[in-house]
Amino acid sequence: MDPASAQRKPTLLLKKTSFTRGKTSLLRTRKAISWGKTSASRTKTKVRRGQTGLAIGTTTVTHGEVTSSLSKATISQGKKSVTVVKTSVKRGKETQKLSIPK
Repeated sequence: MDPASAQRKPTLLLKKTSFTRGKTSLLRTRKAISWGKTSASRTKTKVRRGQTGLAIGTTTVTHGEVTSSLSKATISQGKKSVTVVKTSVKRGKETQKLSIPK
């Protein structure tokens, strides 16, 4: 196998963590793939205590020196919830951010 095709071979990662104690539960999953100068990852974290919960999801894509990310955080209490979406693009030392409450 030549070195150029070895760089293009994708590398996969899947990791799950869960924890429960009393009424508190935590679940975290991470999925990632990378090939050459490009990589993508998805992380989800959920924490619950009774009817109160927090969920955070982050998606990140990197290609060369450009990194784009999208984060979504949701806090819930019973039937009510608040969600905030945050995006950012980083190119070298320059970063652009945007935060949107829903």
